[in-house]
Amino acid sequence: HYFAKNETLMAIGNGYMGIRGSHQEDYLEQTRGHFIAGIYNNAGRNEVSELVNCPNVVGWQIQLGTEKFDLLVGEIKAYERYLDMESGELVRNITWESPTGLSYDLEFRRFCSLDNIHLIGESVTIIAHQQTTIVCTTGIDGQQTNTGVHHFFEEEKRVFEEKYMQASYATTESEVEVIVSTVVTASNNQSVFFSNRRQLLVEKTNALAPFTPYTFEKITLLY
Repeated sequence: HYFAKNETLMAIGNGYMGIRGSHQEDYLEQTRGHFIAGIYNNAGRNEVSELVNCPNVVGWQIQLGTEKFDLLVGEIKAYERYLDMESGELVRNITWESPTGLSYDLEFRRFCSLDNIHLIGESVTIIAHQQTTIVCTTGIDGQQTNTGVHHFFEEEKRVFEEKYMQASYATTESEVEVIVSTVVTASNNQSVFFSNRRQLLVEKTNALAPFTPYTFEKITLLY
């Protein structure tokens, strides 16, 4: 109930699309939701027409040293999460101590643009309290469902210029096409692109010096 309540209270949107306030990292009780106004579909026999849960672009897997970032393990030293009503940003600040006693500061930011209603902006800033290597994985995740019901066929996935990721999907009955394009930027990193079933992802690796902020920025367009 805690996850569901806060995902609703921390949802962001701009009139064209809305995103539930789920965390970047995955949790079993968490429900991701990304909806575009007017895209409905009937998945098949004995199903009802419903607003379609679109591919997820706000999920991140973060590895800090040899440990996966997960608030259910280790110790939370400081925590703040709020919806900035002036900028429209969903912000989360955390100081986390891993199970092996290593400490990190993390800041997450997310917004849906009003200037360009197709655009989602995100940033992840990490400060390690010790020398370490971080690996962040994110991209386009078309495995999302409406409580188990798939509404999309996967059409095509591509990477352009070893930088830009794009995937296209079409609803199974109403035949609405959704095209998702995204790019993740960060300085001095190694990038590896890979594809899973209904997913197109990039893995970015970087060595961090102690107490030196390092920021990933992700810009996504949905049409």
